[in-house]
Order: sequence, then C-alpha cells, then structure tokens
Amino acid sequence: MIGHEKVLSSLARAIKQGRTSHAYLITGPAHVGKLAVAMVLARHLNCLGDESPCGSCQQCERIERLVHADVKVVPVDAEGQHHEDGKPRTRITIEQVRAVSKEASLRPFEGRHRVYIFEDADRLTEDASNALLKTLEEPPDQVVIVLLASGEEAVLPTISSRCHVLSLRPVPWPVLAAALTERLGLDDAAALQIARTSAGRPGVAIRMATDDEFAALRAETLDRIEGAATANLEGRLKYAASLASMFGKERERAREEMVQWRDWWRDVLVAGQGLDDYVSHVSRADKIRETAAAVGLAGASQGLRASIQAAERLDKNVVPALAIEQMMLSMPGS
Repeated sequence: MIGHEKVLSSLARAIKQGRTSHAYLITGPAHVGKLAVAMVLARHLNCLGDESPCGSCQQCERIERLVHADVKVVPVDAEGQHHEDGKPRTRITIEQVRAVSKEASLRPFEGRHRVYIFEDADRLTEDASNALLKTLEEPPDQVVIVLLASGEEAVLPTISSRCHVLSLRPVPWPVLAAALTERLGLDDAAALQIARTSAGRPGVAIRMATDDEFAALRAETLDRIEGAATANLEGRLKYAASLASMFGKERERAREEMVQWRDWWRDVLVAGQGLDDYVSHVSRADKIRETAAAVGLAGASQGLRASIQAAERLDKNVVPALAIEQMMLSMPGS
C-alpha cells in the first residue's frame, strides 16, 4: 500500500467506532490503488488481531492470498468466461450479480463479514446495475459490497447514492518515489522519474520498476502516440483502426493506451504554460515542448478534451472504431 493515508485512517476510525457502511464506492484512475484499499477494508472487517488489520492473523493472511471464502473479487471476465463468438466479456453481467446476491444471503463461512469487490463497476450492464441496486436497497447482515470505478459519475446515481464514496487521487510524486526507493532499492533519480512517468499511480510505477517488458511496452505506446499526434489524416485513421482492433484482442492494454493519450496531452498543456517541472513524461520533454509550441494552448486543450471524451465513450461501450476515429478527427491539426 502506497499513499492514501487519509482514506485508510478514515476507514479505520469508522470501523473502530462501529460505523461501517454496507456499501462503498472507491473511485480513482486505473492502477491508483483502488483494489488495494478494498483489500485493506476486507482485512479490517475480518481481522482477529488487537490492532486491525494486523496482517499476521489467519484471516488477514488468507485475504492477502485471495483464498478467503468470504472475500470475493468479481471481475469483468469471470473465470475466463467468453461470449458465444469466443470473445472475452467486456461487461459485468446480471448472472454475476445474481450469483453474488444468492451467496450473500448466507452467513459468513469463515470470517465475520462477507465482502464482495466489483472491479470496474462502471462496466456493469444495465440489467446488472438494476439487480445490484436491489441488493443495496436491502443489504444482508454481515455483508459489505465494494464497487471500484473511475469516478462517481461512472455508475448509476441510484447506486452511488447508496454507497459511502472514497475518492483516491494520484499519489504525489515525492511520496511515490520515496516508497520505490525504500521498497525496491531504486536510486532517488530513477525512482522520481518512474513516479512522474506513472502519473502518480503506484500500480504502474511498481510494474515499470520491476518489469522491463512492461516498461518497454509503455515506451512503444508513447512512440505510437507521438507519431499519431503529428501524423496527417490518413496516418491518424490508420492508427485509429489499429487501436480499435486492439480493443477486440487486448482490451486492458488498449484501455491503458487511452490513459496514456490523456496523460500525454496533459503534459503538452502543462509544457505550453512553461511549467516543465510538472511534466510527467520527463524523458519526452523535448517532443512535448515541440508539440506544445506547434498547437498552442487551445490545441493542447482540444487534444486533452478529445482523449477524455473518447475514453468516456469507450467506457459506455461505444463501438471502439467510432470512438477512436472521433478522437483522432477532434485533435488539433486534423
């Protein structure tokens, strides 16, 4: 766990005072630590130690190893299930919610609370959302439901209004860099560069520091982004087709590429205002400044807005080819 001390302290106080909510909505960008916070909550609720969560009792250890019978993570692609056409699922289905609701009616098997963590809750189908709403309206005793989403607006208002919302923000670069130095033995300069490039997301930073293939993949993605941002219309449309195709084969990688688009345009906007110390992709600073000079502040804002809107459309299950083409056509220079 790196960062989010205020959120964790607030959770600890509430649990100690017996003010646990029956449902939580944890929001924040991808890989910022939403699942990690949810697992801390699960340990708090089931810990047997004097100081919760102790991290060493049987309950804490089993939750940490993801083998606890009462703590379940509900993913988009449930146990590798696929559609009839062979493609992986991209939504959380009503069948998954019904299975949770049925199991939640039973008493905890080995702990004090059953905890169900819905990853990517912003990708619940409409039917699944309505089914989940019924469970939230009449929550079983000793059951806590945790929804993870990009933002509060990403789930139905009727669902978010029944949850205690915990908002996670990117971890400040110095805090994240210090953790990388302490835990992974990186030198200060390397740790700070990774912290900046990860945009304050611990999950990304740790993988960049420990997985050379992942770091190389992110660098290749930035090469593609820089190329597409400065390409002619034909080049941009070819890029759009390529990224849309990736959504059908490697959806998570494609979603992360959309995040990198947003972060890249954010850097262009920051650089255009002369704030080089706040540019996250420090190794790309020259190219970013060059782009900022070419498109101006209005163009940088236009590019950032286009990338954010495209990501929102994709989260709402708009056809990838249409969403990404629209993004490329809305960028400066199109």
